[in-house]
This record gives sequence, structure tokens and C-alpha cells, in this order.
Amino acid sequence: MESNYIKSEKLFFTALIIAIVILFILGIAIGSTYISMHSILSAFLGKEGIDNIIIFKLRIPRTIMTLCVGGSLALSGTLMQSVFKNPMADPYIIGVSSGASLGAVIAISSGFAAKFLLATPLLAFIIAITTSLLVYKISLRNGISDTSTLLLSGIAISALLGSIINFLLYSTMEEFDAAKEILFWIMGSFEGKTTIHMLIVLPISLLSFFITLRYRRVLDIISLGDIHAQSLGINIQAKKREIIIIASILTSVSVSMSGMIGFVGLIIPHISRLLKGSLHKNLVPTSFLLGGIFLTLIDLFVRILSPHMQIRIGILTSLIGSPFFLYLLIKNKKRTSLGGF
Repeated sequence: MESNYIKSEKLFFTALIIAIVILFILGIAIGSTYISMHSILSAFLGKEGIDNIIIFKLRIPRTIMTLCVGGSLALSGTLMQSVFKNPMADPYIIGVSSGASLGAVIAISSGFAAKFLLATPLLAFIIAITTSLLVYKISLRNGISDTSTLLLSGIAISALLGSIINFLLYSTMEEFDAAKEILFWIMGSFEGKTTIHMLIVLPISLLSFFITLRYRRVLDIISLGDIHAQSLGINIQAKKREIIIIASILTSVSVSMSGMIGFVGLIIPHISRLLKGSLHKNLVPTSFLLGGIFLTLIDLFVRILSPHMQIRIGILTSLIGSPFFLYLLIKNKKRTSLGGF
């Protein structure tokens, strides 16, 4: 017979999957044009209908994108917090977001974005990955990555790239459409995402998730401290490097496709820990699923709130995330003053 613990675990993850299915259906139905359940069911059964193009070309790709990007950012945040042993670490901590933003700004301001559909996400991804590799290279000391140097170099590189972004944005001010597109991209959105975008994000997101599951025991050991990990014969530097690469890929792909969506990777790992504890066999899938649920809920709220002129999703995540971040700062300050970690 199954223990109560196993039953509760199955019930919990079944509930999350049911929630995702419900949100997926709502994601197809809700938008500037409401689509009835009858029309959705008819479309899935292969029947012709006037809403089929909206369902298959716009709503399904967008909803899958929100699920995957939300899951990827939450999972990346979980990995970063585990590696750095810092509850305030997030996916953007090593400059990935600044690199992606710079790539997007270059693509839009140079006119490449208008000529090629994937110019913006492709250039954003390339520069984001290059930035994370550069930051990691700077942090190396005798072949070993120093955590403090990694964080500080991430801050420095982000500031440098931020100044370049501001300069490029200033230089495009006379071109209103380009400047507007840059600002909208930086704010983050899933508006206009198509099947092509979905087919890029979906496999990378799922593959990274399953690879991360294989690191669950390593992540548990890392959280106990480097000395403990080394005593168990684990090459801690190599494992940390691999985990940071996975987190960087997840973040780079997400940001390059959806723009800047902040705080998902900060909020969701904490909620996941409160629900399922710190063991990564539960924490990894919980973060991934909850991240997708959270971002899809926010996207649905955006569609309901302003169906015709949609508010950028990054604005809402920041409104929710900023107070939560302040709460973490205050909580961490109190813990430190009491002699805790």
C-alpha cells in the first residue's frame, strides 16, 4: 500500500497539472475575441471554423509560451539560488537579461528586426549567452569560479551593457516606431508570438527541465556546502559550472523570446520551498510547474484587463515582485541580526 506521503505528493502534482490544463483552455478562450468551448472542441476535432486560425496560430502558441517561459524562469531562479546559496538570487543575476536586451536593441535599431522574423530573439540569445560566459570567465581564479567575483562582475557587466542600451535608445529617439518597439520589448510581452517562437522555446524548456531533474541530488549536496560535497568525491566546480550553464540557457531563451519579465525567478522558488521544502526532487518540478501557472495567470489577467491595447506583462510581474523582494530583504536582515544565515 502507498504511504500517505506518496499519496499527497501524487495529489499535489496532479492538482498542478489539472490547473495547467484549465489555464491552457482559458488561454485559448480569452483574448480580444472570446472563443467558446464549443468552437475550441470543434477545432481540436478537426472541424472547420472561423476561429481555427486564431486558436492554432495565435492562442495555443502564446499560452504554451507563457507556460514554458514562466517555468524556465522559475527553474533558473531555483538553480541560481541553490548554487549561490542566496535567497535573493534570480535568473538575471549574472547579466543575462542585460545581454539579451542589448541584442534586442541592436536588432531593432539596426533594422534587422523588420527584415527577419527571428532577428530580435536570435541576436538577444547570442549576446545573452556571450554575456554569461564572459561573466563566468572573469570570475575564474586558477580555474575555480569565485562566487563573489561572479556576482560583482555580473553587476559590472550589466551596468556597462545598460549604458550602451541607453545610448542606442537615445540615438533612435527620432525614429518613433523603433524607440517604441524597443521600450515595448524591454517591458516584456507575449503579444504576437507565433508557432515558430513556440517551437523554439518548448523543446529547450522541456529538455532543460529533464536535464535539471538529473542534477537533483547534486543540488541537494551543494546546498549543504562545498566542503561536504568535496568530501563525497563530487567535483563541485564542474557541477556548479554545468548548472549555471543550464540556468543561463533557460534565461537566455526566455528573455530573447518574451523580453524582460522580472521577479518570476525570485518569487516562485520561494513559494515552492514553502509548499514542498528544499529537497530538489520536489523543488525542481514544483518550481517549473508553478512558474508556468503564475505567468499564464498574469498573461490572462493582462488579456482581460486590456484586451485591445494590452499592458506589458513585465509591468505586472514587477508590481507583484517588488514588494515581495522588499519582504525578503527585511526577512533576511532580521535573520542575519539574529545570527542566522
